[in-house]
Amino acid sequence: MADSPRILVVDDEERSVELLVRTLRGLGSVETALSGEHAWELAQQGPLGLVVADQRMPGMSGVDLFARITDLDEHTGRILLTGYADIAATIDAINRGRIHAYLAKPCSPEELQATARALLKRVHLEHEKDRLLVELRAKNREVEVLAVAPSASERRLLAAALETLARVRCVEPSGLAKQAPLANAAAAVAILDGTDPRALEALLPLRELPAGRAVILIVRDPLEELIEEAIRSLGPQQVLTEPVPVAALRLAVGRVLPVVDPRKLPAVGQRRKAALLGVSEGIRGVLDQIRLVAPSRIPILILGETGTGKELVARAIHESSPRASGPFVAVNCGALPETLLESELFGHARGAFTGADRDKKGLFEVAHGGTLFLDEVGDMSSALQARLLRVIEEGEVRRVGSTTVIYVDVRIVSATHRDLEGRVERETFRQDLLYRLNTMTIRVPPLRNRRVDIPFLAKHFAEELAASSPARVVLGEDFLDALERHDYPGNVRELRNRVERAIALAQPGETLGARHLAGVAGKTMPMWLPASGTLRDRVERVEIEAIRDALVRFDGNRTRVAEALGLSRTGLREKMRRLGLAGDAWR
Repeated sequence: MADSPRILVVDDEERSVELLVRTLRGLGSVETALSGEHAWELAQQGPLGLVVADQRMPGMSGVDLFARITDLDEHTGRILLTGYADIAATIDAINRGRIHAYLAKPCSPEELQATARALLKRVHLEHEKDRLLVELRAKNREVEVLAVAPSASERRLLAAALETLARVRCVEPSGLAKQAPLANAAAAVAILDGTDPRALEALLPLRELPAGRAVILIVRDPLEELIEEAIRSLGPQQVLTEPVPVAALRLAVGRVLPVVDPRKLPAVGQRRKAALLGVSEGIRGVLDQIRLVAPSRIPILILGETGTGKELVARAIHESSPRASGPFVAVNCGALPETLLESELFGHARGAFTGADRDKKGLFEVAHGGTLFLDEVGDMSSALQARLLRVIEEGEVRRVGSTTVIYVDVRIVSATHRDLEGRVERETFRQDLLYRLNTMTIRVPPLRNRRVDIPFLAKHFAEELAASSPARVVLGEDFLDALERHDYPGNVRELRNRVERAIALAQPGETLGARHLAGVAGKTMPMWLPASGTLRDRVERVEIEAIRDALVRFDGNRTRVAEALGLSRTGLREKMRRLGLAGDAWR
């Protein structure tokens, strides 16, 4: 997706369109249409991030429009608005997956904006996943694709569009029967000229492609009868009609090429004794994302609360990637003053400041050929954010006090527990840098949302501690039950601390029980209260955790959450929007 996604607003009432545009214009490039037919014309002009459409319009309805848009790009976000009780049409659209959200008119600007923002995030992630799959499939440079077209110019265009995905062999339709065995080709892209009665017959040798190999057919001047006959004769994986955008063609071909077998990649974190561990659906999802993104070099942003294991995720990405033999360098951006962090990241020249008696390499240079992990990147100053953006875009650094440009090959993985989008709105974090850092986002779930992992992790920590301690102990069922009942605001780090303390208090060979946790849970201040930060940040953190805890407790039921916290539903919605918890962001 582009940095500024296309948003299409469709309503036959001009006043409604104006209100919708005012609500959505801060989220992307907003276009408008006063009919479903006009909207469909605009939809065919390029990828859309989001469509917000009224259900009842003269001619094409909102549901009918979404049916067409879904066929064009299934990832486009779709919000249906209606002031009528079109229950049957709405239920049918939901069941068929044609709409993502249904809002009754009039809806509040806050509700629409929160829903739209959540959907745009989802769309961005889906497109990035598709793009990553294409990148992974392109790893095998021995993959061959046939480009079959009547004219040399068309074959050259196909080759130019596909050369980043695979090795392309250009073939005239009449020459297919004379080609070397088609078994060498993983796929074929063929242009079928609807005006040539013999065009389909010339493509029939493509049926010799082995099972599982794909034919993608681009039809020029299509006739319905011709398309039906081509489908029967060739069994194409996909049929496209001209004009076909290059990006759409690349994506279609990339999806059918052989993918790198994840089983051939190193096991996630296998080079470290204490790697990512867990059996929950949440942690398995994180592991799947790591396996997906590890082979590429795109920047990754890891989100999660303190103590969830964000650095372990970063290490697992590095150790499962082609850069595993290179260095993994980690730095906590929130632990160093700005001037010292600048010197650490970029290095300095001799004489750059008092005490700089020699040249010093920065961490970008140290991490050359490997991965640089920027922990708590949300705490970085505006000046350093600008320098970091240049490194990402240009791949070059300048040491403090030097004008010499040094080129570096570094994959950047960053992490934060802060709400970066909220900081962008408050203008304390650069939006262009956020777009660069979160090409792919991995969200590490807090331990309270994956309690099934607690006994598993506790046993692992006990075994690990036993290797360095003479006190061999057994974890009793009541000990594990007591561990599971705790909420762990400190997450995995706190769990390890509790297990370690209990073992230290036990006698060798003793079975640990709930009594060994006595006193561990007692606190003299709220568990949610951060130990550092401005008063505003600390209060916001308490509010975020209180609301998130209530949402988890009541399974997202806003009415019950508002009652439990002593707020009105409107007040809760506004507070969640301000704290970056709108939509599904709290999960």
